[in-house]
Amino acid sequence: MPRTQRISSMPELFSRFLARLDQEQGYPSAPADDKRLEYLFANDIVVTATVTEEEDRLVLDAWAWDASILHPAGRSALLGSLLGLNGVAALTHGATFSLDEEDRIVLSRTLELANLAPRAYLEALDALVTQVRQLQRLILAMPPGILIAT
Repeated sequence: MPRTQRISSMPELFSRFLARLDQEQGYPSAPADDKRLEYLFANDIVVTATVTEEEDRLVLDAWAWDASILHPAGRSALLGSLLGLNGVAALTHGATFSLDEEDRIVLSRTLELANLAPRAYLEALDALVTQVRQLQRLILAMPPGILIAT
């Protein structure tokens, strides 16, 4: 019996999605709790998939960079640009940028759980990780002292 069926407090849409995901992958998923999956990708990229309070959507959050180490002027310019992209994301249902309570840049994407196909979920997860890697490369390409506080 897959682990997803043993968590009695798990929202039904999430449980059904995990059953489809388990079947697609050929092995059971191991949720962190009854509403969240956690992933660790190469280069310490952390992604969580969390069921919303309404239990009808899944939010993917990927941590990209610690904004607290950025030079103040570079930080303002970078964050202004990233937050400006949120308008485009709203129109295209793409990833949005935000800062968490620890001043880390987070990319987020929301998926409807009702008919979420495992392949679409895995593609969204892969796209989010790719965007994080691209953002990290962009930040690392900036000259020292301009973007990263020395």
